[in-house]
Amino acid sequence: MATTGTNTFALSLEAFISGVKRDEDIRSPFYKEVLSQLLSSPSDSNSHDHSSRSSEQLALYVKELDKKQKRSSYTRRISERLDPLLTGLSQYTQACDVMIQAGPAASAVLYGGARIVLMLAEKFRKCFEDVLSMMESVGDLLKCYHVFAKAYEASADMQRLLVETYKNIVSFWQKAAALFSRKAYKTLLTGIVKPLDAEWQRCRQTLEADAKKVQMLAQATEADLGRERDLAKSTSQQSKLRSHIVDWIKAGQEEDRLDVRQDIRTHLEIRHDESCEWLFQHPTMEKWLAMKKSTSLWYNAAPGAGKTILSSTLVRKLQEKGYRTATFFCSFNDFVRKKAINVLRSIALQILTHSDSIPERVQRLYEEDLKNHCSKLNDPKTASEIIEALLKQQSRIHIIIDGLDECEDRGLLLLSFCHLLHAKTYGIAKFFFASRPDSDIRTMMRKHNVTELEASGEGLTEDIRRYVTDRIDHECDSCVEYWTSHAQGNFLWVRHMMDILDGEGATCEEEIEEELDKFPKGLTGAYTRSLSRLLMRPERHQQLARSIFTMLVGAAQPLHLSELTHALAALKGIPDFSPRSLPKPELIEELCSNLVLFDRTMKGTEDDPLLKVAHKSVQDFFVQDPDVLQLPDERLRQYFVSPAKANLELGLSALSYLSYERYHATLDVSTVITANDHSFLRHAATFWHGYLSNAERSEELYKKIIDFTKTKAFWACVAVQTRVVPYLFATYTKDGGRYLGGYHLTATAPKLKTQCVDDVCFAIPLPEWLDTDVYGSEGARIFKAFHNFVTEWHPLLNSHPAAVAQCAMDDEWDGILPGRAPWRDERVKMHKISQGTSPDALVDIQLDAGSLKALTLAHRSSSSRYHIKWSTLPTANGSSSSDPPRTATQLICAPVAGHSYFFGGIPDIDQGYWLVDTARLSTSYYSSADEGVDASHADTYTSERTIGLWQGVCKVTTAPHDHSPTSHRAIAIHCMRDLPSHSDTMSTQSSQESGYGSMSSSDIESDSDADDDSPDTGDSLSQHCMFIVRSGGAPIWHFWKSKIDMDAVCAFHPTEATAVWSPSPHQLCIMDIASGNVQSTILPEPVDTQVSTTCAMRKEFKFSESGKTLYYLLYTAAHSDTGFKQTLSLSSFLFCSSGDPECVLERTHATVSVAYESAGAMQHPLILTYWDSNYVYVALPPLSCNTKLLRMHLPKAESPSVPPASNIQTLRDPVYFPYSTPYRSPQLKLLPNNTGKEMLILALDAEYCSTAEAEMTTPPVVMTWDIPSEEGWRPWDENLDAKEKGAKANGETYELLRGSFVDRERRFEVPVRSGLDWRRKAFLSCH
Repeated sequence: MATTGTNTFALSLEAFISGVKRDEDIRSPFYKEVLSQLLSSPSDSNSHDHSSRSSEQLALYVKELDKKQKRSSYTRRISERLDPLLTGLSQYTQACDVMIQAGPAASAVLYGGARIVLMLAEKFRKCFEDVLSMMESVGDLLKCYHVFAKAYEASADMQRLLVETYKNIVSFWQKAAALFSRKAYKTLLTGIVKPLDAEWQRCRQTLEADAKKVQMLAQATEADLGRERDLAKSTSQQSKLRSHIVDWIKAGQEEDRLDVRQDIRTHLEIRHDESCEWLFQHPTMEKWLAMKKSTSLWYNAAPGAGKTILSSTLVRKLQEKGYRTATFFCSFNDFVRKKAINVLRSIALQILTHSDSIPERVQRLYEEDLKNHCSKLNDPKTASEIIEALLKQQSRIHIIIDGLDECEDRGLLLLSFCHLLHAKTYGIAKFFFASRPDSDIRTMMRKHNVTELEASGEGLTEDIRRYVTDRIDHECDSCVEYWTSHAQGNFLWVRHMMDILDGEGATCEEEIEEELDKFPKGLTGAYTRSLSRLLMRPERHQQLARSIFTMLVGAAQPLHLSELTHALAALKGIPDFSPRSLPKPELIEELCSNLVLFDRTMKGTEDDPLLKVAHKSVQDFFVQDPDVLQLPDERLRQYFVSPAKANLELGLSALSYLSYERYHATLDVSTVITANDHSFLRHAATFWHGYLSNAERSEELYKKIIDFTKTKAFWACVAVQTRVVPYLFATYTKDGGRYLGGYHLTATAPKLKTQCVDDVCFAIPLPEWLDTDVYGSEGARIFKAFHNFVTEWHPLLNSHPAAVAQCAMDDEWDGILPGRAPWRDERVKMHKISQGTSPDALVDIQLDAGSLKALTLAHRSSSSRYHIKWSTLPTANGSSSSDPPRTATQLICAPVAGHSYFFGGIPDIDQGYWLVDTARLSTSYYSSADEGVDASHADTYTSERTIGLWQGVCKVTTAPHDHSPTSHRAIAIHCMRDLPSHSDTMSTQSSQESGYGSMSSSDIESDSDADDDSPDTGDSLSQHCMFIVRSGGAPIWHFWKSKIDMDAVCAFHPTEATAVWSPSPHQLCIMDIASGNVQSTILPEPVDTQVSTTCAMRKEFKFSESGKTLYYLLYTAAHSDTGFKQTLSLSSFLFCSSGDPECVLERTHATVSVAYESAGAMQHPLILTYWDSNYVYVALPPLSCNTKLLRMHLPKAESPSVPPASNIQTLRDPVYFPYSTPYRSPQLKLLPNNTGKEMLILALDAEYCSTAEAEMTTPPVVMTWDIPSEEGWRPWDENLDAKEKGAKANGETYELLRGSFVDRERRFEVPVRSGLDWRRKAFLSCH
């Protein structure tokens, strides 16, 4: 218990204990064993320690007592009986600590009293059981205090009950001890029982009464405390909900972009004293302010009449009167402030600050958006509904919207506010709009009965008079009157003209009056006068000013001063950057400061301001047709800007900048893009193609673009784009997306069988007209080559920019786009395998005497027969030959068109071959006698169970030695199809059935897909088939069903006619190829395999060279937050002879496993593998980009276990596969080279047109990487390798693809081409 303080109840306990000590006989056991111990306990001792010691002493005695009583056997389990007492006393003393901070003496008496009573009662067998029961009851009655102590810590009633209970317990201990310590106890046992029972009954009744009082007190106050807790919880939940809703409404916008308080302060700082007062004296305004109902007012005035200053003044006046306001200032040259959705967001947030609670309607809208994965408020209709719900909570609020005419999508904004004007409110909502008197705004305002307030001519004139009087530094009444009368209520005009006058250098009143007579009227005249001043400057200054205005007006996004100076220098056509070529910043500001705003706040800095035209009227002035103006000098026409002219000049500047000599070498792009001496690089790389797409076309421009794409600088530009604007290499999938015009932006997307020609598009950052044949065919060839490049490498380009050098191109690509040398990783090569026009199927890749040789299969030109061809891939010296390798005995299995596979042997290919149709599970055999015979006369085999169309998943062929019998030659292809809803359903993992093929007419094929039109209910059950084609007999089909997406890879025994595969967990099928008989045995799975959570599985087997060891590679994948969590396990077993009817697999070594997490969608093949005598090499997903390549050591039955560090290794330097890898029957190999290196080989077969099976769209290719034999590999590191680098959630992926260079609120434009037909183009405007 705590040290005694000033608590009155603690003092009461001390007084009680003192009284007990005073009245107790010092010779009694209670005094000697309990009260006397208090004398040795100083009052300042640690109360917690003292209480713990007292509790321990009682517990130790109970244990000793328990042992003695067990030996005597007249009672049992005393410690269990007394456990409630020990627990109750402990909880009670803790309650006392919390509530009354009692001293250490209190706990000593409480525990010591219980101990002395037990010691005395132990001598009385008949009474001892009663004492145990009494103490058990005491413990139970004390539990109520622990439950309520913390909740009622400050309750005086609860503290009083604690003290009363303490007194009752101690009094009972004292009296019980006195009864048991009487001298005549041996003869007066009955005289003890009755008094003890009487004392206990009194004590128990008192304790029960105290317990009931505690319960009643708790019930009486629990409701209040519950309400307080509920209120605190509700407040906390409301606070969190409000925070989340605010974030949702803000939609990622920076707070200062939606907060207008600083704008109001800035506007009021430049407001002239006593100006705008006329507004509050205007009858219409007075009526608007005085009305006791919701109403609306539209103030309209010409450009430059001070509408924004007036609106800010109105806001401040209303706030000074204690009225609530919500305000927004639209701005045409601010990407955030000109969007209707941001107007609504800001108004909603401001009204929300005046609301004590969140309306239920707002909560429902928020939850509905979250339910539909919309974490940002992007729908204007939803934003309007939020404002409507919030308005119902306001007694009175004023909403001020300035600059309606400057909103980019003002039609949408007007509709939103017109809806709010008629919304039902329970208070008063007053709307004030300010804008130009544009016809569409006027029409909408009149339609909805908005009161119109036109600018007061007298009021504006008086405000201008005060302004002019303060601006003129000498007394000149005529000057004041002149300016005031000629301003015609236009503040912008008079300010602009006075700025000009300040620079004219007039020396006397006569010269001033002379200049005043020349001043034009209106803003157009004022801007024309500003331009006229430029005509007095040197020609080079005039040309510089012309380029400045052209670039600022036509730029895709506002330019910083540094960007502008670099862009202007590039127009000079200089070969390389030079700081000496940059225009002086002070000259730029001098030439255009009257018309251009140098913003050194917000996104600009003091040294590098953001440049914007000073007013919307300035923008309108520059883009108008000069022919409709009465220009005082024809030379002024040069300053007016047409869109085509601006795009051409900006595009040529960007093209010239990107072509600088410094960009023809390899650069550290991550450093360069932020360097001051490369200021225009990001803008040029981002927008050059867009500018030139919209520029006026010409043959000269066409040639410039062609020349640029052939340079090294073009690839420097691509490298910059990958860092700055990755969306230029993203995938745009048609899915009815809400904010991308029906397209969804992703880093990549898998190909779909049902994909239409325009379903998936790829961004291609080239001028969209470059592929037209108006100026020649070279542009089309470049466009096609670059389209192929982007299609193949877009996942790397948009997500792994540091690896752009690994985007390999074949020799034909290099011939069309030859500038990649500085941006190419020399250890990565790509070779296209195609000779002539006939489609070649890639069969195998071998290294022979240091030369890389490719085995291909092709039709003979004169018949339907096939022939093989060995080709040596081009080396550094360009050599190429068709000599076969030294070892040529081999089986061939290669796709030839669509779903067809060729199967035959070398060198006896002319003796006969098989064509296997995996879609229909049929095969046809062509013998040498069929030369030139129509294919329909071949021997065809099909299964009676073949219904619907199938898909080949993976294949394997036997790899016999030269002495192996021909009858052992076979091919095994795992095929699968999704079952329709009416197919057989199964509760087990799989069912199986084997069968032999029968020779039949090929006409049977026409009815084989009868079930294809069956409805699909989404059942995940699929049917599988191991389709084995033998060279010595009819094919074999083995069917099973499974609920897991799986690859089953068969293995053929090297010396016996045996094949093995696993159709389901814990099952291994062993087939005798000669007879077709299949037997099953138990397959020991890795202990950590969790089939229940597995969504995809690959089960692959491989025999050792002797055939004695069977290796089992298991790959499983399960869903995770960012994609898939994959597990790869390697097991090895002793394999018995195929003739053994009871084959039992016995492990030779412990299973080795590794886990890896990756993003993206699951695709087939799930993984790629290559086996040699020592390792199995595995490429883990994603196979279409940054695959994870590892190798696992193959344990030998006769060798000890390999140290764990060398069991699993991965590449030290990552490799990247092309996007098309999963779709092109990929083959993985790793072969030793004579140079002390290994060659990693990825062979990709041809791609065929989906509309015509025989038409090859992409020839086979081979990619190679040079890998140092030992240094190229390192041990697998769980911390480095367990997760794919760059794996992100969908929301994060979008932000990464969008990049940060293009303004967040700006809609970015993307030229796209169809993924299936590069000639089909589109232009997307994305948000």
